[in-house]
Parts: sequence; structure tokens; C-alpha cells
Amino acid sequence: MRARWFTLLVPALMGCPKPVALRPYPAPLPTELLSQARQSQQRVQSIKRYGKADVPDDKGGRVKLDIAVAVQRPAKLRLSAESMLAGPLLTLATDGQSYQLLDPQNNRYLSSVVTPCAMARLLRVALPPTVLADVLTGGSPILAGSDLTLDTAWDSQDGGREVLKLADGQGRRQVLYLQAVPGPQALPGAAPPKAFDLVQTELLGSDGQPFLRIRHQRFANQEAEPTLRLPKQSQIEDLVGKSEVKLRWKESEVNPALPAELFSLPQPAGIPSDPDPCVGPQSPTPTLSP
Repeated sequence: MRARWFTLLVPALMGCPKPVALRPYPAPLPTELLSQARQSQQRVQSIKRYGKADVPDDKGGRVKLDIAVAVQRPAKLRLSAESMLAGPLLTLATDGQSYQLLDPQNNRYLSSVVTPCAMARLLRVALPPTVLADVLTGGSPILAGSDLTLDTAWDSQDGGREVLKLADGQGRRQVLYLQAVPGPQALPGAAPPKAFDLVQTELLGSDGQPFLRIRHQRFANQEAEPTLRLPKQSQIEDLVGKSEVKLRWKESEVNPALPAELFSLPQPAGIPSDPDPCVGPQSPTPTLSP
């Protein structure tokens, strides 16, 4: 009897291995996965979102902010942050070429050309506005070009995910993780799913080093036909600047009409204009420009 109990107890103490998730449908073609990822993103051309941002502060800690975001793809943004205790903190607006920043707490106003450094003023991740627009609309920048090479694999983590690997002629690489949208159980011989959630991606420069990682979680259906799903939580990691922001969305309005004046911010009377500390010599930040 003692030997039998010992035989039962040892596996319990060691822990049972996690079950391996097998692909429950035929493997999709790499071109089909890439096409689905791009088409899903193109359906969101503008968005208004309200939520919380968890960002690094100037003292090495982190702070939680209430944020409001308006995006008109490909590169128009307006972001506002406020604190429950301090009130309005920062408002940043850009048309993709120039930007304005209002900082009422420090009584200052900035206006200059767009740089990744300038875009990091609010969310603390140094990215071009085109990349921020992709992420804030629930997606990711995706490598493009006629010289792309594609490959796929299967990742058994988190219930199973498709892995789409891209490489372009400049030596840049990207790995996208896509999870089939939950639905009826696929039957043997059935076609692959036609809808996937983009749950994670990592971009690597021509030097082979990763410079951007994006994660999306808790996808939910939006009021749109055909079905459109957006993440309620996102995480952006600027691996060059060693900074990350965590976003949690409470409300989203997809494809609203947004006036052009929303993406510019006039200088208020009585607030002086400061020089832009981002203009001048600075470390190059990898981008997805052609």
C-alpha cells in the first residue's frame, strides 16, 4: 500500500506537463495569413478610445493615467492624459508631419517636426506616428514590399497560435502570432479559419536585434459587419529605449468622422513656447519606413 501511495504522490509533486495544443484545422498558407492580418487592420481607418495607460515616470517608477485617443490612419493622432489628483497633464496632436504638445502643469507649449522622440512625450515609447496609429487601432505595423519571404509554424502555447515569419530585402524580420477566432469546432478536412486575432508581434532590424514588441489581449467584438474584433488590452515595448506602456481600453468607437482640426493644437494665450529638446543629434530609432 505504501509503495502504491508513493507511486501516486511523486508525479503530483513533480507537476504534470501542460498538454500540447495541436492545430485543430489544416495549416493555412502563409499568404492567406498575411492577407487576413492586413485586411483586418485596414478595416479600422479611424478610432476614438478611452482607457488607462500604465507608463514609466521620471523617477524610475510607473504611473497610471486616464487617456483619450483619436487616430486617423495612417499618421494623425491626438492623445490626452490626465490624473485623478492633478487634473489635465499632457495633450499631444500631430498630423504626421508636425506636432504640438501642451503641458499645463508646467505652463509650457512645444511645436516642432515629428520625431519618434517627440512621440514618446506622452506614452514613453519612441515610435513614429504611423506605428503608433497601427498599434492604437488594435493592430501592428507589418513589413511590406515585393521582396518579402514568408514562412509559417505552429506554437502550442496559449491554446495554440499560428506563427507567421516575414523577412524583407533590407534584412529586417518580423514574427507575428495569430490565434484563430473562437468558433465551431473544425471538422476533419475543413478549411482553415478565415479570422485570426493578432495577439503578438516582434520586429527585428537588419542587425538581427529586436526593436519592437507588441502584445494584444482580451479581444472583443465591435459593432461592425462583418465581425470586427479589437483588443481591450495592449502592451508596447520599445526595446531600443527600454521602455514599455500598458494600455487598457474601456470604450472604443470605430471609424468615426474626425475633423482635421482635431490633429493640431493652437498655442494658448499666456503659455510660452519652449524649444523642442528632441530636435538635434539623437540616437537613431529603427522604423518601418521603406
